[in-house]
Amino acid sequence: MQRAFRSWIERRDGTIAVLNERWAGSFWSTRYAHFDEVRLPNSPLVAEDKLSPHALLDLSRFQADTTAQFLDNQASVFVLSLLGILVQDFGLFVLANGASLAGSIAVVMQGIVLAIGIGLVLLSRRGNARGWLV
Repeated sequence: MQRAFRSWIERRDGTIAVLNERWAGSFWSTRYAHFDEVRLPNSPLVAEDKLSPHALLDLSRFQADTTAQFLDNQASVFVLSLLGILVQDFGLFVLANGASLAGSIAVVMQGIVLAIGIGLVLLSRRGNARGWLV
């Protein structure tokens, strides 16, 4: 998790100078020379009173972004699974009820269009999980 936190900070800030400025490193006596020196904010650092409140805020933001990314990935898996189930079950239902092949194909195509529509609605909400968490 520490490596992921460091990567997240580096992507966001770009340079260690920006991080030092944002975290008020001079004030808190925690100036960094490299991103590899950044430690995940934790209780011992808080107890030593050497941790910038900005670092704690960034930890909360990192956790929210990580959780949102996980939820978005789960939503993608759910949508793809739902589409597969709808298409497969709908097609089997139509064929099992003795419809003609042409009629079955038409109904299956309608089911596919419906499943894609549901999937698009769900995917349009994808990427919004962070807004629900923060």
